[in-house]
Amino acid sequence: MREMWLTAKYEVQTTLGRRSFWLTTFILPAVVLLLAFVPQIFMDAGGDDGVFVPDPSEQSQPIGYVDPGRVLKTSPAGLSPDLVRSYDDEAQAKTELSSGIIDRYYLISEDYLTSGRLTVVQARYQPLRSLEHRDLLTYILNTGITGNDTVAGLLLNPVARLESRSLQPIGSAASADRETGFVLPYLLMFVLYFALAMTSGFMLQSVSREKENRTAEVLLVSLRPRDLLMGKI
Repeated sequence: MREMWLTAKYEVQTTLGRRSFWLTTFILPAVVLLLAFVPQIFMDAGGDDGVFVPDPSEQSQPIGYVDPGRVLKTSPAGLSPDLVRSYDDEAQAKTELSSGIIDRYYLISEDYLTSGRLTVVQARYQPLRSLEHRDLLTYILNTGITGNDTVAGLLLNPVARLESRSLQPIGSAASADRETGFVLPYLLMFVLYFALAMTSGFMLQSVSREKENRTAEVLLVSLRPRDLLMGKI
């Protein structure tokens, strides 16, 4: 039993003396938590004004839509022709698609309000890209049907202006305890996981190093194999 504890003491001292152990057990979990929670905190603090703003850099060519049944009452204001183009008839849209002016166009069926049927027309078959600009298309349809840009933005993201309130003032002891109680379990989980993963790796390195250096044979002269193994574990 004494030999087992001596072996365990040596392994613990050796492991705690490694910089990599402290790095992977405590610093790495802290970095993971920061990467996981800090962006969310900034997003909550920054909020969202509920206005849909398309990013022109997300598409190399504009898209088009054809509304032969005049289902849409109006077009979204402020959308550049470099993003979206509307056509009165499908022949014009097909011509510009063939010329490479637009990437694709969407044909809105005349009974769209009852059937919800849309047809996407592309220069070549690309099934995975048929709804690549889903948010932009949804915004156009919402604006055209409701006739209001603000309502269209809310339909696209109904909780964009969600405000978070609490009966406990921010910065109070109860609020701090709640935040600590939320983060601490995750931190402990990461610490225990990395501690178990790294110590098992260090144990394997220790065993392989002792076998390579022929130290294991010397240790087994004065130690029972079970005591040596239990001490390392």
